[in-house]
Amino acid sequence: MDAWFAGFSSAMTDLAAQLAALPHVRVFNAPPDITCMTDKLACQRHLAARGVPVPRLLGPVHGYAHLQELLRGHALDRVYLKPRYGSSASGVVAYRRNKTGRQQATTSASLLCANGETRLLNSKRLSRYENEHDIAALVDTLAAQHLYAEAWLNKPRCGDSHYDLRVVTLGGRPAHRVARIGDQMMTNLHLDNRRGDAGGLLSEADMLALEATATLAARAFPSSHVTGLDLVVRHGQARVLEANAFGDLLPGLLWQGADTYAAQLAQPPHFTHHA
Repeated sequence: MDAWFAGFSSAMTDLAAQLAALPHVRVFNAPPDITCMTDKLACQRHLAARGVPVPRLLGPVHGYAHLQELLRGHALDRVYLKPRYGSSASGVVAYRRNKTGRQQATTSASLLCANGETRLLNSKRLSRYENEHDIAALVDTLAAQHLYAEAWLNKPRCGDSHYDLRVVTLGGRPAHRVARIGDQMMTNLHLDNRRGDAGGLLSEADMLALEATATLAARAFPSSHVTGLDLVVRHGQARVLEANAFGDLLPGLLWQGADTYAAQLAQPPHFTHHA
């Protein structure tokens, strides 16, 4: 287990024990749910086990050579590689190869090799690697910090760009939603991508799929009042890319006249269950 996550998980366990002695205290999100959503692979498995549509999971990646084995075994040439305990696209890699052997890895991780040591620096500017040596160094370094792979999902188009969606659920129901539009592989808004109106982009069938899937995903965490879900919605089908326990930072985005924080205060959690 990653040392950072081990400490975080231990802190959440301690917090849950403290809250158990305070039955009158209401929490917005229970510590065990927060822990689950912070472990991205465990979270996706948790969602899938409860019938929530997610991208096809290939499981942990132990290094570049292992990645190639996984691709052969699953007959895939395009995957997303994600740090198991990461956030905000840090260390995420969009990897693809073709039948001629050419490869490409696009990532927010900047590769720095010096004095026989490989380091990764997080950057808002995405880097693209096509040399096998660089890609292997990138994947091996990320794998040492716990990495997993999932099948690549094509995102819907918006002009010359593409997009996915962030949906904030409150009390088990989808509320605030926004399209994240960009020209790059990662559409996170802090990477200088732009917001779009979800209602103006989605067909009626797509909106129904978004609502149903977001509701199903939120119900997978019955002790959490707030979740931030990332979804790809196409052709009347929605899949959850990830669930976030702290996914409500969307300044100025309104739902029924309230931003994410005002809406939470107006509709506080009714449960006191902490474990």
